[in-house]
Amino acid sequence: MMEPVVDVVVIGAIAPGLISNNVGRGLGVQDHIQVKPMYEYMIGTDPVSGELVPQLAESWNIEPNGQDFRVKLREGIPFHNDNGTVTYRDVEFTVNEFGAEDATHPHARNYRTVEIEPVSDLEFIWKLPRPLAEQERRMSEHIGGMEIMSLADYEALGEDFVESRPLAGTNGYQFESREQESYIRFDRIPGEHWRHTPDFAGLEYRWMNEESTRLAAMLAGEIHITQLGADSTELAQGDGFRVQQGGLPGQRIFGAFKGGYLDTTYPAYEAQGTPCGYAHCDSPFIDDNVRKAMNKAVDKDALNDAFFRGAGQNMIMSGIPEDSPAFNPEWRAAYPAEYGYDPAAARSLLSEAGYRPNNPLEINVQVIPVAGYPQAPDVMEAMAGMWNDVGISTTIDQTPGSTLRASQRALEFKNYMGLFSGAPINIQSFRVHNSNITPRGGGFEYLEISDLIHQVQATMGEDAQNVILRQIGDIAFPKHIAVKLFYIPPQLVLNPDVVESWNWPGNIAGLWSHFDQIRAVKK
Repeated sequence: MMEPVVDVVVIGAIAPGLISNNVGRGLGVQDHIQVKPMYEYMIGTDPVSGELVPQLAESWNIEPNGQDFRVKLREGIPFHNDNGTVTYRDVEFTVNEFGAEDATHPHARNYRTVEIEPVSDLEFIWKLPRPLAEQERRMSEHIGGMEIMSLADYEALGEDFVESRPLAGTNGYQFESREQESYIRFDRIPGEHWRHTPDFAGLEYRWMNEESTRLAAMLAGEIHITQLGADSTELAQGDGFRVQQGGLPGQRIFGAFKGGYLDTTYPAYEAQGTPCGYAHCDSPFIDDNVRKAMNKAVDKDALNDAFFRGAGQNMIMSGIPEDSPAFNPEWRAAYPAEYGYDPAAARSLLSEAGYRPNNPLEINVQVIPVAGYPQAPDVMEAMAGMWNDVGISTTIDQTPGSTLRASQRALEFKNYMGLFSGAPINIQSFRVHNSNITPRGGGFEYLEISDLIHQVQATMGEDAQNVILRQIGDIAFPKHIAVKLFYIPPQLVLNPDVVESWNWPGNIAGLWSHFDQIRAVKK
């Protein structure tokens, strides 16, 4: 029988912002990459089509009340290390962990409202206080954040698991060891996995924030899979390494205005009563001309050529790709006038906003690694230079994102620019970055968009959702709610002597997924 040429496949990756064994309370969506190989979800994602498919749940349906879900679990799915099989009790425990008062997950408020009503050990009603359009995807692998953990393992370990290891999951790999800032390792489970048995006996994430370090490790054969920028990818290809593109297009990259936060919070919706309607009336981002100027100052073609070799598709609307039924073709026609590179127009708009050479607009630009997007620091530095060219005074801030997270969530920022990378998930995109629904702080908020987001969240039918999403887009487009950059094809570099292929979508939350699909070169 042929065996893989190496026992352990090693992935060189940018370290998540938070390192923790506590997937329920201690990690956000982008941080779950460190434990994804060991967990499964009630609802999976097809690696080719991106469609939601049964995983731990063999079926799920909306109840007649239009808001609750009836879920039927598969029978006999074992947890790692003899921790029993999956029942509704494990789902209930997982929901309670993600909804705990000290949970840092962005959907924690949602999980606090969920009630699991058992019908039998393998069937339950996922009860909600109101319809929630995002709920199905939040239960799935597509979003992440509902990694089903073993209640029996928790009852055996108690809170000590935070210091020792993650709680048992059900996927084809199980936890082996970790060194907090260095690596995390997994072993293939004994015997056959119920769904897909991995080729490799082990899998390791090795945390490498510097692209040059990842390239050197790849060339030296120390790692077998990584993500690199355009220049480094070309160097690796020239040395015989192979590029594999994700099965689905559309990883989105955009600049986020971290400031311009509404002075209201939903669901309380109680105004603080500021004269301008925003938490900080001195935030430059509440001026429409400033946001448009910062878009017009960015030479997207130059960024695309320099960092993506022209592979990026101009982002006409953040969160609504052009193949979405909610997309309005009129946005594409108006894009050059509204978002095209025009430094003279940018200077004029800044002048109209009151920012001139003797009184320049001052902003902070976060230049930090972004998980799943290795070019992030270079792109942000390049944009800072373009903003300087039109008279904006920029200060580079390299403070780690984990350090700034509390200030962002507390809405303390007034003039920070960040960069975001993630999957194009319509409703979630606008909710997270442009509404006053907690968690907040990730982008410019606009009251009319917030009102429509509240409306679409309570709308369960996809056709009706798309009608409201187009209304949101029609408002967002001329408001320049983000610095729109690109939809880009997700790419990985593989060592062809070790990895034959990876059937991997590439555009779900956290980038890394479907580890059981990594196929080994065998001898």
